[in-house]
Amino acid sequence: MTLYADAEGRLCLADALAWACNKYNPRSTIDLATLTGAIGVALGSTRAGLFCKDKQLSSAIIAAARVSGEKVWPMPMDSEYDNAIAAGIADIKNQAAPGTGVSTSAMFLTHFVTGPHAHLDIASMAWSTSLRSPFSTTGATGWGVRLLHEYLRALSQPTSSSSPIPADPAIPDWM
Repeated sequence: MTLYADAEGRLCLADALAWACNKYNPRSTIDLATLTGAIGVALGSTRAGLFCKDKQLSSAIIAAARVSGEKVWPMPMDSEYDNAIAAGIADIKNQAAPGTGVSTSAMFLTHFVTGPHAHLDIASMAWSTSLRSPFSTTGATGWGVRLLHEYLRALSQPTSSSSPIPADPAIPDWM
């Protein structure tokens, strides 16, 4: 028998996301969490992983990241990752096989939200032992506050189209 005693935090986050979606019925949901240490292996401490299937939301977050200086990198969210969290005795499991944790962890969260959803894995961004940018200090970084502020600021700007930030054609099709 294999027992994985990790990933309790994503269960709590999934519960909070489900509660918030049920109570407030948001048009879109963005969460930031130190979900996996593996994101640091993939991206280092320069960018947070952006997991989002919705191109419009993803484009808006990428645009806000460019303006705020808090960098993100789009990560894959295709069906293979959903297949990896399928479970024989439940609808899904909160942890897939070892080595599949980054995208499957984010995919797990999508089952608990309604509407467009973006997850930012900030595990490698939340704490710093050096000065990464003019905005940061050592210790807890508060990473994501400027990005979310810019995202909300852009949403509040009058626009002639239905989206305040146009879709970015450079976003891969799997998003």
